[in-house]
Formats: sequence, structure tokens, C-alpha cells
Amino acid sequence: QAEHFASDEVVRQTFRVAKCHINGLRSRAFVVLRKLVDAEKLPVALLEQGVVPLGARYLGPAYHDDPVLQLQALWLLGRVASSGASEHMRAVVDHPGVLEQIVRHVNSGDEYVSEQAVWAAGYIAAEGGPPRGWVIH
Repeated sequence: QAEHFASDEVVRQTFRVAKCHINGLRSRAFVVLRKLVDAEKLPVALLEQGVVPLGARYLGPAYHDDPVLQLQALWLLGRVASSGASEHMRAVVDHPGVLEQIVRHVNSGDEYVSEQAVWAAGYIAAEGGPPRGWVIH
């Protein structure tokens, strides 16, 4: 079954790498996390480990000089938001500052970062409710 594709230990190790200070490794870890979301429809272990705060962390200005990492963080957050469960969407939109950061990246100087921000914002807007209004305005 898909829910058992990645063990909790694999998830923990991937999170450790995603938090390291080596840019290339960090970006690769985000690719793995994003693929886990796609493959497993967001396993509980990813939410429990803090996938949303992790993605949000790398959208901040401290990482402005790493567009590859920001692209991966936006892609990951977009996949979490669009994974099908309203609680996953809420985890993204309720995290402090995430909506603002996503919308800010729509105007990124990097076209790929901007594109991922548009996708993430679109997933959030499609859900409706107050977050939709915030994204649109």
C-alpha cells in the first residue's frame, strides 16, 4: 500500500537533510519530500515532522539568493495544499506568514520561482473561503 511506501525513519532522515546547510543536498531533500507527498497523498509522518514549517522556513528573505530551494519549497507547499484533504490545506494557510510569502514570490525575479508561487496560490484560491479572497487581493 502507498501509505507504507516511506518509513518514519526515511522521513526523519530526509527532514534532517532538508535542514542542513548544504544547498544542493537541501534542495534534493525537498524533491524527495515533494515526491513523497505525490506518491503517498501526504503521509501523516510528513505533517507530524513539520513539512509546512519546513517549507515556509525557506521562503523567507534569508534564502532569497537560493531560487532552487525556494522553488522546491513552493512546490512542496503547493503539493501539500492540493493533496486532497481540507486539513492539509488548513495546515498550509494557517501557518503564520505562508500566504504572504507565497504571494510575494509570485513577483519573484526568477521565472521558475514565480511559476511555482502561482501554482501554490492557485491551489489555495481554488479551495475557496477566506484564503481565496486573501490570495486574489
